[in-house]
Amino acid sequence: MEPNGAKNIEEDTVSNDDIITLPDLYIYFVHNIMSQFNNTIKVLESDYIQVTELYAIFNKLRREIQIRQEQGFYGYKVTQFLKKLPPNKQNKFVGDAQQVYTRMLQYLEKWFDFSENSFYMLCAPLNLDRPLELDKLCALTTNLGIQVDGDELFTEMSMLNDVLPTLKSLTNDAELTLFQEQQEHHHRISVSEVWVEFFKHWEAPNLLKIVQHVLAIPPSNAFVERVFSVMKNLWTDERNELQVDLVKAELFVHFNYKMTCAEFAGFLKTEAAKELVVAARKEQKYKCK
Repeated sequence: MEPNGAKNIEEDTVSNDDIITLPDLYIYFVHNIMSQFNNTIKVLESDYIQVTELYAIFNKLRREIQIRQEQGFYGYKVTQFLKKLPPNKQNKFVGDAQQVYTRMLQYLEKWFDFSENSFYMLCAPLNLDRPLELDKLCALTTNLGIQVDGDELFTEMSMLNDVLPTLKSLTNDAELTLFQEQQEHHHRISVSEVWVEFFKHWEAPNLLKIVQHVLAIPPSNAFVERVFSVMKNLWTDERNELQVDLVKAELFVHFNYKMTCAEFAGFLKTEAAKELVVAARKEQKYKCK
């Protein structure tokens, strides 16, 4: 029977980070690079993403991989421990990792159009990261087959560029006030909200034609997939008596009401909720307007 001290020393030795093998490095490398993809997926599946942002998102991911490949960076931990391996193992790992980067870039370029004339590149200016340019707007209208008056479009574009800094400031202030009232800690302003604020205050029919067409294009199918996922959980074999209208109502509640339990409890105490509370306490069937 070994003394406790000897056992502890053995455990410490096994868990020591100085002891690392080539397979360990592969695992650390995969974990590091896949986190970049995971972060991108989270952005793409967010509620506020627009098609105007897709080019920048995918280009950012591609550039991050390119920089890692060019500079031979495989994750900080991998870089530190790689030096401790024999030269033949170092060369094998670097060769494999570089090949992984190449295949990642090939995969991205196969499934996403990074060309200057791609639809996503043409939509990017409407994200309002910088002032609009007439030639880019005209290229987009040609691609979409939208008829606009070029002279009026230039006037509307110039007006938007003039008020853009003020517009973004007003939108941020309005959202900050709204979400402070709802006790939300963070909310990323969507470009659609900036456009809505602009069209509230200025007449721009030609810009409106373009914007309403582009922003109607879903950036991904993530939201639809979430709806079907929730619906599948509601409409099970055990609950197959649910009517379509009831399933629809539950989906509306799930996706449109963002109150926390505490916020909803506060809402029930308001004057507006009295009819709802009375109806909920009754035994007979009811309809709530």
